Amino acid sequence: MRTFKKIALYGGAFDPPHLGHQFTLLYLISCTQHDEIWLLPAYNHPFGKKMVPFDLRCQMCELLAAPLSPKVLVSRVEAEPECDGRTYNTVRYLQEKYPDCRFSFVLGADNLAQSHKWYKWEELSKLTDFIIIGRGAIPQIDAITLPDISSTLVRSLLAGGKAPKTLVPQNILQFIAEKHLYSEPQK
Repeated sequence: MRTFKKIALYGGAFDPPHLGHQFTLLYLISCTQHDEIWLLPAYNHPFGKKMVPFDLRCQMCELLAAPLSPKVLVSRVEAEPECDGRTYNTVRYLQEKYPDCRFSFVLGADNLAQSHKWYKWEELSKLTDFIIIGRGAIPQIDAITLPDISSTLVRSLLAGGKAPKTLVPQNILQFIAEKHLYSEPQK
């Protein structure tokens, strides 16, 4: 009987990564049967959102994943020419590249409410299983609901000169300070 490696894909802007993301990773490691969790920082945001450069966000994701390795890996697949920031295209590409893997996609309940805006949502829902994570005011039945921590809030605090020490791992805050990221409000 053929066995497949089970991979949970956790995509997002991760601009910057925060404890909500790390809580999600810990939940996936502890409460699901996946062999690995791949963080997929967006190379291009499908809705045109301005982000800190891809390489810096990948480095912050590496810091986020460090205490949870070897189960959590950071993938730069979104920078591949075949991937254009659309989840459907990324999942199709990964399925073709890794035929011995079975992929699930991690999705926040807040994003699930926006699924009608996603490229080929119906096809994507046939292509992969979803792991829905509740967040703050948008709880999820039969799954965990995490605190409502957002990268938007973190960026706002940082731009205002405040260090969100209870929202972002210290190693990532140090990286942000060293690289002088998020010191000005994003437009």
